[in-house]
Amino acid sequence: MENLVGLSRAVGVGNFFAIGGAAPVGPDGNTVRAGDVFLQTK
Repeated sequence: MENLVGLSRAVGVGNFFAIGGAAPVGPDGNTVRAGDVFLQTK
């Protein structure tokens, strides 16, 4: 998704870090493993 929308998963300023999640979207643009957080994360 980084190239598609300019998403940054982590940004650090001094001692502060903001970490962002990512949507469970596969290469085809569809949701991957809807309803299964473990498999989406994997």
